[in-house]
This record gives sequence, C-alpha cells and structure tokens, in this order.
Amino acid sequence: MASVDAGGFLFDRAPVRPRIDDVHVDGVLLPRTDSVVVPATGNALEIAFTAPNFDASDRLRFSYRLVGHDRTWVEGGSERVARYARVRPGRYDFELVGRNVDGVVTPEPVKLHVRFEAAWWELSSV
Repeated sequence: MASVDAGGFLFDRAPVRPRIDDVHVDGVLLPRTDSVVVPATGNALEIAFTAPNFDASDRLRFSYRLVGHDRTWVEGGSERVARYARVRPGRYDFELVGRNVDGVVTPEPVKLHVRFEAAWWELSSV
C-alpha cells in the first residue's frame, strides 16, 4: 500500500495579475491608455494580454468579455489575444481575468474602455 504526503504539494493561492499589453485596430498599434476609440472605418480590434508568472506561464488560462457584446465570458485558454470584428457602434468595457495552475482566479477583472464609432449613415438625424 502506498501513501502520499499532501503536505509536500504546494498550492498556489496567489491570483494571476493579468495586464493588457497592446491594442491594435486594423493592425495599427494604438497608444497605451485606459480607453480606446475604434473609428467607424476600423474593422478589426485585437487586444493582446499576458500575466507575469515565472513558474508556469504556459499553463495560465484567461477569460475575457466585451460587456454589451459578448453574452458570456470567452474562455481564451492559453491564447493571449482577443479579437473582435464588426462590433456595433457604442461604448463597451473589455474585461479580462486570469486563472493560475491551481484554479485561483483574478479577484477583479482588468478593464479597458472601448468605443466603437458609428459611420455617418448610422447616425440618426433629428
């Protein structure tokens, strides 16, 4: 009969601290701020992110959502880029959380405010 000493295993209680690295619209890198404006002519929004972790960075998992667009959290897995195209004009919040190897989730999502501008023909005349 074998026995296992559970005290020999380390449980990582430290939550992942994700961060947004880069934001691109149609392949153009935008300046780093806490908000982004996607022009009406913009088609593709890419948000690159990561989390500092020196033990098992390849085993971190990420979830994100564009509040007001995504109905639920998108399970990005180990992918570190969120991609959006043809989003309706309006204001949104991009939220990002991470999960470490032991399943500990970021307590508060990292947020990026995003505004998709409307084309002239989408504006209502009064």
